[in-house]
Amino acid sequence: MAVLILEILGTRVISPYYGSSVHVWSALITVTLASLAAGYLFGGFLADKRPYGALYFAEVLVSGVFALLIPSLRIPVLSSTSPLGLGAGSLVSAALLFAPALVAMSDTGPLAIRLVTSEFPLLGRGVGKVYALSTAGGVIGALLTGFVVVPFFSVRQVIFALGLALLLLGGSGLLFVSRRRGSGTVACLVALALAPSLLKAPTVVVSQVLMNRNSFYGEIRVVDVQDNRYLFIDGIVHGYIDRVTRESPAPWLESVSKPRPRD
Repeated sequence: MAVLILEILGTRVISPYYGSSVHVWSALITVTLASLAAGYLFGGFLADKRPYGALYFAEVLVSGVFALLIPSLRIPVLSSTSPLGLGAGSLVSAALLFAPALVAMSDTGPLAIRLVTSEFPLLGRGVGKVYALSTAGGVIGALLTGFVVVPFFSVRQVIFALGLALLLLGGSGLLFVSRRRGSGTVACLVALALAPSLLKAPTVVVSQVLMNRNSFYGEIRVVDVQDNRYLFIDGIVHGYIDRVTRESPAPWLESVSKPRPRD
């Protein structure tokens, strides 16, 4: 469920700099699949070395920590990768922001299979249960993201809440299942201490809608928000410029818009 939530929200995280083009979706899908592959491989190695429940919940806890870092790292990462251009920039930014959390989440898969299959004759049944629960969680995550959380909550709130939930889940496991109760207690206390920040009212931003009409490409809106002017297509940011300089903070937009010299 957490993997699907991060994958779907990824377009909202990086679309202000790179739009919601096929490059962005391809970058997110590529990073997600590559992270899952790396996590499954590394998780299988860990499952053979340390097949314990404590390691499972530690992996969940680590994934929560990485998820909590995404909102604060978003602007620095996108600003530093935008000079790379649309394709490379969206791919590198997606990898830097989401790969650590996704790898840590997928580490749990092989270990979960190892923990639920104590006997070899029941291996197929255990693998089937883990895959079935994992896929069901993905279905729930996709439905919640598209129909519940995105329409009513900000992207930062959703990712932050996801990180807190993973942190609390991993900490609870270490507290009640394993012997590492000190780490579990600290993780639970940190999650509970950060939870009230989700209840804070979002900052009200004064905006002005300059245009709102339907076109061949979808519903187009041009909105002024403070010092910037945004282009929305079907509710997703496809670019923005400074209202005074008329230049975009994303350098790749300027380079693409400039005419190429003829031979």
